[in-house]
Amino acid sequence: MPKAFSQRTFENAKGCLISLKESVENLHQKNLFPYNPSALLRSFNRFQELCQLQEKGSLEKWDVSV
Repeated sequence: MPKAFSQRTFENAKGCLISLKESVENLHQKNLFPYNPSALLRSFNRFQELCQLQEKGSLEKWDVSV
């Protein structure tokens, strides 16, 4: 698979996950989410932090430990 295609696919997935995170946060703030999404939001936040580090070039390898 070409690297440009893989990067574009990753960027699309990243945008989708960040949008989903924002939707879950909004629903939770309005008490419309069916359960407590704290653990899910922590994972979304960690993913977003890792993406920001990658964009800055500060992330050599992804440490997925939480």
